Amino acid sequence: MVVSGLGAVTIAGKLADGMAFATGAQLEADGKTWTLYTALPYSKTAPGTLAGTMTFEPLPESDCDGTADWIKPPQASGAFYPGGFAEVVTPMAAAYKAPALATGTGSITFSDGELDTTTVTGTTSVSVTGTT
Repeated sequence: MVVSGLGAVTIAGKLADGMAFATGAQLEADGKTWTLYTALPYSKTAPGTLAGTMTFEPLPESDCDGTADWIKPPQASGAFYPGGFAEVVTPMAAAYKAPALATGTGSITFSDGELDTTTVTGTTSVSVTGTT
């Protein structure tokens, strides 16, 4: 899931029965709440749905609160749940916080990689050292 700086929510994933989905939404005026809705193409005549209202908020187990109705209609064929179902599910999400950039001096050594020795002054290893 990605939330843009303008509040556009895009989400893609795979449900427990293997059905892939992708959808988008816009954050509400409160900047936290959004509507999850996607049609699930189980079949042309009997699509399913995943729908609910989600709210971004820091909770002990998840950074997203809400429930969604997952509906899979009966199918003529299929390995998982051909009789269909309607379940209430609780999606979970965790905010990603990028680690701080490292500072200081470091060294990386590349060796034994069949380097072109004509461009590396005749050696069989290259050391790259830099400071950030």
